Amino acid sequence: NNTKDNTARGDAAAPVSPQADEKTDVLSDGENSIAEEAPATKSVRSSKSRRDGGEVASHGSKDEFMRKMAEFKTKNYNHQLHVQVMEHGNVEKLMLQELAYVPKPNKPSDIVIKVECSTITLQDCMIRRGKWYEMQSLPFVPGSDFVGTIFDLGDEAKKNSTFRKGDKVAAVVPSGANAKYITLSYQSIIRVPPETDSVVALCL
Repeated sequence: NNTKDNTARGDAAAPVSPQADEKTDVLSDGENSIAEEAPATKSVRSSKSRRDGGEVASHGSKDEFMRKMAEFKTKNYNHQLHVQVMEHGNVEKLMLQELAYVPKPNKPSDIVIKVECSTITLQDCMIRRGKWYEMQSLPFVPGSDFVGTIFDLGDEAKKNSTFRKGDKVAAVVPSGANAKYITLSYQSIIRVPPETDSVVALCL
């Protein structure tokens, strides 16, 4: 359940698995892997505590970032965990955050999905850099495709859909997939056969 992106060199999307665990590995995005591309800077930002109780893994230099990501530990396995873009730029602008809550349906039609794997596409990279024709407001959680399992359902979703807790599903979203949980309307997701490998389904 480590956060990592096995993106091969090139423009193809590759899966990221952002579930919380005792350790969280390094993200990369194809042409810009953190281990190889993140430039060293003179300033170093250390991990800090959020007001909501979550931890933030931030970085300055490449070496400092690698060390902090390797040392990052969640306080609670069930908490929301996500990657966030705080400002436009390359991968050094990514931050790993633990938020001290477990998501619940915001609307009766909502379904909360526990993400098993998600992508970092060329579009995600360009939006992160501030160079795409459709931009996301800062800060935002990247990731546009994901596969996961249903964690919780709103009353309307239970009544008007055939989805049930534990079902494997997939969706394409403008952003927000590089997280442990994502919340969507039941009308926005599609079912994935339970026997289908999640990474294979994501690539399809």
